[in-house]
Formats: sequence, structure tokens, C-alpha cells
Amino acid sequence: MKVHRTGAALRMLLACPLVWAQAPSVPLLPPAAATLATAESGLAQEPTSTAEPRFRISVKQRDTSSLLQKFMALSGRKIRMVGYLHASSTLELRNATFEEALHAICLNAGVKCVKGADGVFAVGPDSDLTMDAAGPNDTTEVDVAYRCRNLNAESVANVLSRTFPKLKVITGPLFLSPTIESGNSITIDASKALGATDVAFKTHDILLSGPVNLVKRAWILAKKLDRPRRQVRINARL
Repeated sequence: MKVHRTGAALRMLLACPLVWAQAPSVPLLPPAAATLATAESGLAQEPTSTAEPRFRISVKQRDTSSLLQKFMALSGRKIRMVGYLHASSTLELRNATFEEALHAICLNAGVKCVKGADGVFAVGPDSDLTMDAAGPNDTTEVDVAYRCRNLNAESVANVLSRTFPKLKVITGPLFLSPTIESGNSITIDASKALGATDVAFKTHDILLSGPVNLVKRAWILAKKLDRPRRQVRINARL
């Protein structure tokens, strides 16, 4: 009896038509769209019928230096980064030329880009670009601000004023604390000049005024002096 039931089930199975499962077809993305969809950089070159390439940028809080390096590699164009580019970029851009995309990145990061005679763009803060373009015989009067990142601004200004007596060197203004708005619509003016003992919030700026060739020499010296202090890491086990 058990064999009879098994044989009947087998005959029913053989009588049923076989149905093959087919995976749904997935449309292929264009090369540029696929690159944008899979690339972590958020950069892609879009398909275009013109000779000039077009680019798409979709980034959020991306380091500007890293973004420019990836954009340079994608476009095949050289970009010269000048000075300290410590900024982040959040940008949505489509169908842009190389220059349009580069200007958008710089505007978003708060830096400038200047095209040189060789066609290479220099990107950096305004003061750094001014010093970079200055020639040894250029005596144009300029006023620039140098931001100290590792040294005390007063000590650097003292060294520069003694090294370049014909140059006017002063420290920048002190920071102020912001005005605080209370919940009952009463404004509390909390602005105050931070004291000399408040090391973390002292001024970090040095103002340089004079001929641009002399200012550039002082600028280069300040950058050489303003280097991070070497530290020693000690691992202790208790």
C-alpha cells in the first residue's frame, strides 16, 4: 500500500509541466552613472556629445584637499594647491565643465583659484595666492594676514619685526565671545576681550604690511618657524 501511494505521487509529479524561474532583467547604467553610484569619492564624468568633458559632484562634508586630489585624478588636469586648505565641502553639481566644477568647489570651501600663464590652476587662501604670485622685484605695497597654527603670534611677530625692520608687523585683534540671547527675550551682552592668560583664545593672526617682495620673505620665514612641536609617545603598563 505504501508503494502504491509513492508510485501515484510520482506519476502526478511527472504529469505537471516544469516551470523555470527567471531572474528579472536589470537595466545597465551608463558608465558615468555607474561610476557615481559605486564610487566612494562622489565624483564622476558624465557622458556628453561635446569635446569638453562634463562632471558630476555629489559630496557632503568632504575634506577639500582630498576632494581636489580626486577631482584632479578624474579630470586628468593639474591643480596646484597653495597654502593651508583646512576646509570641508558639501556640493551637488551636475553637467559642469572642469572650470565650473573647480570654481564651485573653491567657492564652497571659501578659497580662491587663479589660472596661471601655463594653464594650471592654483588653489588656496587669498593671502597664500598673493605671496605665491609675488616676484623677487615686485615692490607693490600689500597688507596680508598670516595665521599661526603652532606658535604664539606675539613671539613670531617679534622675530619678524627684528629680522625685517623695514616691514610693519603687528599681531591681530583678540577674539570676542558671542552675544547670548536668553529665553525671556532679554539680551545679555557677554562680549569681552579674552585675557592674556586665556591661551587657547589668544589671537593667532599676524598682520604684515610693506612691499610684497619683502612681505613674501617674512611669510616664508614665518612658515618655516611655525612648525608643530615634536612629541614623544610613552606607553606605560601598570
